[in-house]
Amino acid sequence: MKIKLLFSVLLLVLYLPLLAQTQVLVGTWVMEDKQAGTKEMKIITPTHVGFMVMDSKKDTLMYAGFGTYSIENGKYVEYIEFANYQGDKSKPLAFDYKLEGDTFHQTGAVTFADGRTVIVNNVFTKVKLPAQNLQQIVGTWQMVSMQSEGKDEENTDNTKMKLMRIISPTHWMDIAQTVDGKFSYALAGTYTTKADKIIAQSQIPAMANGRVEVTSRLTGDKITFTGIHRQTDGSAHTFTDVFQKVAFKKVSIK
Repeated sequence: MKIKLLFSVLLLVLYLPLLAQTQVLVGTWVMEDKQAGTKEMKIITPTHVGFMVMDSKKDTLMYAGFGTYSIENGKYVEYIEFANYQGDKSKPLAFDYKLEGDTFHQTGAVTFADGRTVIVNNVFTKVKLPAQNLQQIVGTWQMVSMQSEGKDEENTDNTKMKLMRIISPTHWMDIAQTVDGKFSYALAGTYTTKADKIIAQSQIPAMANGRVEVTSRLTGDKITFTGIHRQTDGSAHTFTDVFQKVAFKKVSIK
């Protein structure tokens, strides 16, 4: 019994520092390279990571991806599940990392399917915005149903895609792929609350066709977003999206 207790305490001692580092990583991180004309947003939840790299001058998407992550052997490791670029998803991306306050250093290399290797030397800054009082929606969610209805469209059930929504206390990111595994789209931005509504605004790419107002209802591990998308031309459509929360993934200890 004493040996078991000692072993459990040892595991806890090893696990707690990693858990603390993971909690520090949770949030929204940005990096801008003015010389290269790129901007990257990375959102990390307790279980998943999503990232988008934009061409700042053209406001167009360059790279986007989604997956899980862990801290192993002093490395920050990403396991990409789907992305808009060709890479070997069977191989995790292991980076050296360093956390200094609100700065996240990430160094290493990424090899693409065509053999190109890109050296990574990223320095992210944590976004500091007032956290919205909606901790119940922070995390990683997968769409299970989507219905929309507008002036020029019939009621539709658009579930022919895998849509992941990751939410930090200040930002959201949607990354989707089709059922046959092809990348579909990615959007990210901020959200604020007003009365019982959530006001979502896209930042990358910048939303040029209006804003979204939603209310949320949490039932167990499912959340229903009901709202209206008001477009700049005066038109609008209503929608009801149902998401299921992705289960917590413990940090690997190796």
